[in-house]
Amino acid sequence: MVNNSPIEISKLDAARRQLEVAIRLYFFNDDPVSIYTLGAAAYSVMRDIASTKHIPLHTGEQLLIANVIPGKERELLVAVRRHQNFFKHADKDPDAIIDFNPDSTEWILYDGCVAYSQLTSETTPLMGTFNMWWQFRHSHLIKIEYSEVRNKLESDSRRLPKGRREYFSQVLPLFLNPNVS
Repeated sequence: MVNNSPIEISKLDAARRQLEVAIRLYFFNDDPVSIYTLGAAAYSVMRDIASTKHIPLHTGEQLLIANVIPGKERELLVAVRRHQNFFKHADKDPDAIIDFNPDSTEWILYDGCVAYSQLTSETTPLMGTFNMWWQFRHSHLIKIEYSEVRNKLESDSRRLPKGRREYFSQVLPLFLNPNVS
């Protein structure tokens, strides 16, 4: 039976729910546009919360913004949020078409996980599972100063399944029950 009673929900909880559903969809190889849209909506809410509370976020997007040439901030934001805005609005260009790289879903989900962790000082099991996946997939991007960490990630990643769904089914239980070996 479906419960249709109203529920109280905070903006941050709504963002967490959106992000976690996007992560589940990602691991089950579902529609990348829907995944991206949910992830971007969640990240946008968290970015707004951080801004109103004057909490600096250390996400990829924020790093880009912090290092943009003065006066070019708007141009950068339009470029960075191009897919998000395309999927969300049609008032100015209802017949437009965009080239979308499904790999960009990983980046918006990762920024969402980082933002959530910075706002709450916690990482949910789903976000932890995704963060590990992202780090394994992108270990080549880790700074050389962290080469020991990078080498461990690369070594560990060889033992994990390559497919998203298999990885998810093996790793999520470790985050759900961290004290079980």
